[in-house]
Amino acid sequence: MKLYCKVVHRESLVYDLDKKIGDRNFPGSYVDKNQETLELEIMPGKDLFMYRKDESINLVIDGKSFPFDDPYIAKFYYFCSLLNKTKVNVPNKENTRKIIKKFERDLDEDRNKAMDVLNPLPLGDQIEIMKELAMKKKYFFLLFYDQLPE
Repeated sequence: MKLYCKVVHRESLVYDLDKKIGDRNFPGSYVDKNQETLELEIMPGKDLFMYRKDESINLVIDGKSFPFDDPYIAKFYYFCSLLNKTKVNVPNKENTRKIIKKFERDLDEDRNKAMDVLNPLPLGDQIEIMKELAMKKKYFFLLFYDQLPE
């Protein structure tokens, strides 16, 4: 009986978090359709990190380095790569900066909502729910990317 309640409770939490947070379409929902954009090819990856080198930002995707002169364009590329996008339309630098700031605020807000629900649970249950949500929607994968074990 205890195991059944735990499974039902977990399924209920997954459902509730999915409804509470929803799904954000990045970059589609963030880029104004009337903005002038450039199409950019994206290399999707799983192992990503960024670092500053001299005057540029290097984004490393699965061992391959990509230099950027603008940190917001690098973050735009980073998020698109994690979401397995292959081609996206990127606006000018100023609009990209605004988009990234808004998206990062949304990520923080959604992560806080999720953690308010997950924090009372044991760590193992938290991770299982994060994994289940991450498999359900790409946005949840992005939301929990740095908290999931490999």
